[in-house]
This record gives sequence, structure tokens and C-alpha cells, in this order.
Amino acid sequence: MLLTGRETPARPGAGPAARPPRDRPGPRRGPVPWPLYLFDRLIKVEGDDAATTEAAAERSMRWIAICGLIYRLVAAPVPLAGYLGEFGLGADTATEVLVMGVVLAGNVGVLLRVLTHRSPEFLRRPWILVVDWSIAAGLNLWASSIIAPGTLDDAFRDLFWFYLMGTVALWAGLRGTGAAVAFTIAAVPLQYGMVLANGAPLNSANEWHMLARIGWILLAMVVVLLVVALLREGARLALEAGHRAGREAEQVRILRSMHDTVLQTLEAIVLQAGQSTPSEQRVAGIADAARQQAAELRAVLQHGPAVATPGLAAALREVVDSAASRGLLVELVTAEVDLEPPAPVRGALRDAVREALANVAKHAGVRRAVVRAVSGPDGVEVTVRDHGRGFDPACAPRSFGIPESVEARMREVGGEGRVWSRPGGGTRVRLWVAR
Repeated sequence: MLLTGRETPARPGAGPAARPPRDRPGPRRGPVPWPLYLFDRLIKVEGDDAATTEAAAERSMRWIAICGLIYRLVAAPVPLAGYLGEFGLGADTATEVLVMGVVLAGNVGVLLRVLTHRSPEFLRRPWILVVDWSIAAGLNLWASSIIAPGTLDDAFRDLFWFYLMGTVALWAGLRGTGAAVAFTIAAVPLQYGMVLANGAPLNSANEWHMLARIGWILLAMVVVLLVVALLREGARLALEAGHRAGREAEQVRILRSMHDTVLQTLEAIVLQAGQSTPSEQRVAGIADAARQQAAELRAVLQHGPAVATPGLAAALREVVDSAASRGLLVELVTAEVDLEPPAPVRGALRDAVREALANVAKHAGVRRAVVRAVSGPDGVEVTVRDHGRGFDPACAPRSFGIPESVEARMREVGGEGRVWSRPGGGTRVRLWVAR
């Protein structure tokens, strides 16, 4: 086979439903959790659809919950460790240790459920938020009542305050700024309740300690919201990049289809018209080429680009017969094919062989070629060989045909396409796809 002077050796390569208009009635959903609202309202990219944004929201909600629960598991025992370091583990501290163990075990259970469910639906329920906050607030009131009276502001006496911070961070990530602000405001009367439960005096020193605890909550809230904002921006950019890549890939597919069908047919017609055969034969060849192209276009229009691909041997036979109708005699060897590759691979091999044979007809200067297909334990290999005039790969500028119709097409199915040629020595194209 011979390639056009613009070709060069190949290097080895390594529909959802649309969003309904807002004025069109549709099924109503329940209360929308904040990540879903976030992605639905704020991640706006051209061509985005409801299924994509909802899937991104579900993944976001799951990982925010995982991070918040892990933070509570890690941070909550810190004050208790300091408390035990001062008083030791004994009868006076056994209750605190037991309660902390129960709380952490409950968090482990929730974490396991989130980890084993791709879409943790229970986090959508408002009563989960209320129960979780009530537990965190109740733990702080209870711990304040059992420590020594008037010692709430001593080090490591607010045993469950880090747990409360984790709760605020968790639901700030899941429900957004509104929930975070509401929890922060609710923490003010909670602290007064803790002071009263401990019997500590309401003086300026205690108020400064209360303000410091509020500051810790505000810091946790701000950090979580900043992280979520960065995740949101990253998701938006990722969706935009995905849609842009999809548009570019579709453009390449359309150009490749035009190159492999319409352009090849027009060039075949030009070749037929320039032959020295009788005019009746040339007209018949031109009509056959046009008729075949019309049939291919009709199939695409009726069934779309994903037209069913026959077995590999049958698919290659179609390509060889098409080449024969244009005056190219091709010997096809498929006896060693005992493994049928998947349909996308068969389609890629078929179309790459069609491009290789088109180059033989246009540039090799011979009317014969050999196509051999072999399947083995490692994969499927198809070679296209001619003994035409060949070309010098180092001097051949690249164009669209081999880079896109052979190399890129094979890479898309996980294979590779390589071309060997030398002046006067013909050309060989090797197509390979792993099993």
C-alpha cells in the first residue's frame, strides 16, 4: 500500500434527556438538599443536563458527609484525652468514656452506611439534621453538668465542643450557609445553658471563653464553605471541559466520516473518470461508487452513526468488495480469526482498513493488495500490505487521513495503528487491539 505524500508513519498509541423548560410543568421533587441546589443553580455550562448535575451533586453530598463524619471521629476524643490525662481513667471518668464510646460507635455506623451507599438518601431528610444537632447540643449540656461546678472554662472541660464543631462543619457542607449560620446562632444560648448547667458565674472571663468557642465554630464554618466553593468551581470547570471535549470529539468524528466516505468517493470518481478504459466502463464505475456512497449515507441517516457492525471477517469482506468495485484487487485472509472482538473494535478495524485500501488505490501505483486478519491470545491484528511505489516517512508531511482515520481511530478503542514504508518497497499498515 502507498500513502499520499502528505501521510507519515503512525506512532503507537497507547444521551440523556434534556432539561425541561422552566415554564413546562413536570414532576415535583421533595425538598432539594443543598448540594443538589448548588449544582442545579450555580453550575451552569452550555449543554449541561439535569442528569449530569444531579449525579455530581450526589457524589458531592456523599463525600462531604464522609469528611465531616471522619472529622468528628478524629477530633471529638481530643478534649476527653486531655481530661483523662488530668484525672486519669477511673470511676469518676468512666461515664464520660462510656458516653464518648457510644457516640463514636454511632458515628462509625453512619459512616459505614454512607460508604456503602453511593447515594445516601437519608441525609436528605430534615429530621436527621435536627436529631444530629440535638445530640451534639445535649452532649455538651450533659458534660457541663457532670464536671466539677465552676470549672467549665478550665482546659479540656468542654468535652464535646469539638464534636459540636464537627456537627456544624458537617451540615454547613451538606446544607449550606443558612444551616451554618443557624447553628452558629444556636450555639450562643447553648453556651449560656452550659454555663448554667455547670454552675459557673456569668462574668467577663466566661463571656470571653464563650466568644472563643463561637470563634472556633465560625472558623470551622468558613473553612468548610470555602472548600465547598472550591469544589463547586472545580466541578463547574470540569463540566465545561467535558462539554468542550465532547464538542471537539464530535467535530473530529464528523470530519473523519466526511473524509472516509464522501471525500473518498469523490476521489474514486475522479480516478475512474481519468482511466483509459472505454467510456461505458468508466460511467459504470462512477455509478457504482456513487450508488455505494448513497447506500452508506442512507444507512447513517436511518440508523445514526452507530450502525450495527457484522463479524470481523464479514466487515472486512464488505470493505474488500467495495475496493474491488473501484478496481482494486484485494486478497483477504481471515482463516486465522477465531475470536470476535467487540463491535466498537470491529468497526474501528473495518474503517481503518477502508482508509488504508483507499490510499493504495490513490497512491500505490498498483492494483493489488493483501488484507490479513489474525486473532491470538493477546489480541487481534489486521495488516494491509501492498508492493507499490512506497514513500519516505521522514519526508512525508502529516495530513488528516492516517493520523485521524487510522491512528486516532485505533487509539479510541485501546489499540494502535502503525505504518511502515520505503521508496520502491511498498507499504504495510498494522492494526492491533488487545484482547
